[in-house]
Amino acid sequence: MRRSAEAERCGNSKGKGCYCNFRIHQVKKLDRLKGKVAIVTGGARGLGKHFCLALAQENAKVVVTDILADSAEKTSLEILAEGGQSIALNADVTTESETIRMADETLKAFGRIDILVNNAALFYGITRKPYQI
Repeated sequence: MRRSAEAERCGNSKGKGCYCNFRIHQVKKLDRLKGKVAIVTGGARGLGKHFCLALAQENAKVVVTDILADSAEKTSLEILAEGGQSIALNADVTTESETIRMADETLKAFGRIDILVNNAALFYGITRKPYQI
């Protein structure tokens, strides 16, 4: 697979590095999202991890949510190591009680929710049912 000329290995992914066209790991911290709280589902790895890092780069408080608890914790610790604010939550967003807990834990930690990135991918085991408000 060819990479664009701007892509550089940033050294972010388990020592192997990732190719990051936006260079989110090398730019200075901005304040466009200062004071905002973002939840990223599926935030432990892949695009979700990059969403978390980019939000933190913009000075948002980031809730890294994933069914992979250890990976979510690593992403959250990476944000904290760069001076950001983050918590990791282990949650399965296919379960209503887990999503309610996710929101409650976020409110308890940061007092508000401003941004929701629905990144969690589901490939099997889901049946349709009515959504009730």
